[in-house]
Amino acid sequence: MNIYRIAGISMALMALAGCSEAKPERSYDIPDQLCGTPVDRESISSVLPAGKNLDVNKKTPVPSRQRCQVTVDNQLALRVSQEWWKAGSNVTDVAKGLPQLDSVELTESGEFLQSDTGAAQRAHCKSVEHRNQTLFVTVQLYADVEDAAAVKKLTDSYTRAVEDSTVCH
Repeated sequence: MNIYRIAGISMALMALAGCSEAKPERSYDIPDQLCGTPVDRESISSVLPAGKNLDVNKKTPVPSRQRCQVTVDNQLALRVSQEWWKAGSNVTDVAKGLPQLDSVELTESGEFLQSDTGAAQRAHCKSVEHRNQTLFVTVQLYADVEDAAAVKKLTDSYTRAVEDSTVCH
């Protein structure tokens, strides 16, 4: 090989290396629960952005609603909620309050609505404290993550965990 060809190949490789962007990294640990509700780490990880610091905070704005907010670098990234609604309410009633679920269609079961950035699902459980109410779970993404499959996986994992918790017994 002549020296000009080797130099040309080397320059091309350096140019390609300079063009590739480093993938943003996470410096924080992925939690294995959201405000006391155990959830698969992989399903949480798939909806969170890169960043340095992660905080998880529980909020109970009213007795019938529990929210768990996840912030990454002080920016809201994810919110999951457990909400008791009056008997007869359905998932479309719940979805009306979620901007992430504008113009989505109801699934055949009538118990689940989803977009690339949010979901609402009916949980199957009963509670002595909430006798004439139905429990719904919501997931809302606020980071620059849009992934319908990841939203579904997290919603299913979180809903199953809620159904197995003391909230439903």
